[in-house]
Amino acid sequence: MEDHARFLNSRFGRNASERGFSLIEMLIALVIMAVSMLALTALTITAMKTNMRTDLRNTAVRLCDETAETFTATPIDSINTGAYSQTQTVSLRNGAVSKTFTVSGTVTSPSSDLRQITINVSCDSQIYQQAVIFKHRSS
Repeated sequence: MEDHARFLNSRFGRNASERGFSLIEMLIALVIMAVSMLALTALTITAMKTNMRTDLRNTAVRLCDETAETFTATPIDSINTGAYSQTQTVSLRNGAVSKTFTVSGTVTSPSSDLRQITINVSCDSQIYQQAVIFKHRSS
């Protein structure tokens, strides 16, 4: 019986030359890895949200620039004063996401040869570019 116990201890027990991980050490390592993975997942989600906000803002700025260029290219006598609004659906992320932007604003006429144009671009109830004011004078 003593030989059998010695055999089991030498076969499955820990000797000074044999070192391994205990169950507690493995569980602690798994918890550390799980917390690390959760942190990386949260970081990835935050980066994706930030990239989407940046895409929306860049699109809003582009639409504002396009509207300003359209007004600049139009003869001043053809630009009516008052409010204007137009809606555009834009694809983002290579067509993976579609967002509807509203380009609105006002055109005022401080003098007969001058138009002051305010452009606002909004998407999802958030105004990305507001109070872009430029003056268009007849040449």
